[in-house]
Amino acid sequence: MATKFHGSLSQDLSIMLYDSDDHNILIQAGVNANIKEFRAHTNILRARSPYFKTALSAKWEAMEFYLKDTLPSMDTLPPRFSKRQIESNIIKPRFACVIANWIDRKDGKAACNKSNLKYKFSLVYCGSRDGINNNSFNNCCPGQAKYLVLVKDQSSKIYGGSYGNYATWRSTTDSFIFSCEENEGRIKNMKISRVTNSSCAIYDCYQNNGFNFGNTFYMSGQNVYLQYQGYYDAEVINSETNINFVPKEIELFNVVPS
Repeated sequence: MATKFHGSLSQDLSIMLYDSDDHNILIQAGVNANIKEFRAHTNILRARSPYFKTALSAKWEAMEFYLKDTLPSMDTLPPRFSKRQIESNIIKPRFACVIANWIDRKDGKAACNKSNLKYKFSLVYCGSRDGINNNSFNNCCPGQAKYLVLVKDQSSKIYGGSYGNYATWRSTTDSFIFSCEENEGRIKNMKISRVTNSSCAIYDCYQNNGFNFGNTFYMSGQNVYLQYQGYYDAEVINSETNINFVPKEIELFNVVPS
């Protein structure tokens, strides 16, 4: 049991190193225009460097106070994060970075933080606010645009996908679906499936569905369905998947470059 626990803890710490949302210190090296910025974790620096262990301690702060008249002037840095955040009942703002990376066909763990998101996620539909049904959903997304769908089941499972709003069958290589689990605000078990049959990626039929990812992941009435059709790779939905449920929440975001 202890071995499994320490292994899991080690994996979580390793993931933390690549999660720029948790970086809480900025290091600048260079002069004038030739300045390089590095972001890091305070705890990591203190553990790996005797200098930073002292520099980031209360003792250093006391020394700065006593010697403040001898220190050079310093500019106050702006806040690390912008105030803009994704307005969601389902995911935390940091997961928007993962989704933005997926939209750009990058690894979800690629460096990204909320202050430099390339996309703005504007909430246009919320099931708990607007009603979970086809008409309410479709009335909120007229016209062609790029959208992000998020679905929360009655437990901890989250499903989602990115697509363009089109009439009938539409060929695209950009759409994808994903799944993950939420536990005490942390996202785990992330999986993504990209379209493999571009001609059957998206099907929008206003009378029968809200969103529809090639009859693989779709909304019909007050239910959400997941069924394998072979149009997306099998990471999220495989040949044994046949699920339908009443969602706890559905959200739709318009995705535009920021």
